[in-house]
Amino acid sequence: MAGNPVTRYLASTKNIVGSVLGLGAAAVTVPTDLAGGWWPAAVVGAYAVGAAVAPGVRRRRGLVTGTQGTQQLIMELRTELQRLVDQTDKVSNRLPEEGYLAFHRVVAVLRDILQRAEQLATSPDDLHVVDRTIRDYLPTSLQAYLNLPSSYARETTLADGRTPAQELVHQMQVLEQRLGTVQSAIYAGDAQTLVDQGRFLEEKFHESRLD
Repeated sequence: MAGNPVTRYLASTKNIVGSVLGLGAAAVTVPTDLAGGWWPAAVVGAYAVGAAVAPGVRRRRGLVTGTQGTQQLIMELRTELQRLVDQTDKVSNRLPEEGYLAFHRVVAVLRDILQRAEQLATSPDDLHVVDRTIRDYLPTSLQAYLNLPSSYARETTLADGRTPAQELVHQMQVLEQRLGTVQSAIYAGDAQTLVDQGRFLEEKFHESRLD
């Protein structure tokens, strides 16, 4: 089986290099009796040295699994985000209008980011921010507000000088700003890809004209 560790090692660079050195040691010591009765030890030692210095097997499967894992996570996040939107829409009458609108601005940014799975797959930190926003930060802020009686949420002043309604809006704005940096980084990467493609085409067709 291709996935068998023994099979992978037999086909590895370590085994090939070790075997070559081991056979070389055998070819030198056995006919010449250079190592006497210790020739097996010389062969084993040569093999061990070759296996030690040769590079290990690069497991490309791990890279594929990681990419697939990221894509699966993004699909789950899209589902979680839609579920949160549906739940929030049902209780929108209990949310301050500005807070509800701010929530949907955050959702719009998240949806845009989640359309770019390939870029997120190369940026674990940004993916973590998106994951925590959908599964923790957004629902926690919303639920904390909804746990309050309506009159208290809209009228009581908190220690920071804001009402709970204003605090909810503020938290949505903080999330929107943080996600905006993620979005900007993705756009910058897309722009650089466009520039690189332009350079490639210029070089490609310039060479063709010269030919």
